[in-house]
Amino acid sequence: MFKHMRTKLDADKYGRLCTAVFTRDKYRCRKCGRIAPLHAHHIVRRSSGGDDSLDNLVSLCFECHRALHDTGRVRNHDEFIMWCSGFYGG
Repeated sequence: MFKHMRTKLDADKYGRLCTAVFTRDKYRCRKCGRIAPLHAHHIVRRSSGGDDSLDNLVSLCFECHRALHDTGRVRNHDEFIMWCSGFYGG
């Protein structure tokens, strides 16, 4: 099976995309509502076929971003919504 090759955005384009994500999310963490510092998180990891797109990126504060990666189980949009709402036991 061949892995789908994704184009990696250059730093300038990725920076603009992150700014668009933060703007859409009103510069708040989608999990806890904190304002800063924010990270742009890929809901579906690039290594799992996720892309650099507004629909696949969300704003998370450092603490929530770390906690999400520590679960290691949120792999898609539905699981992310459940995790954010506190219903995901992961």
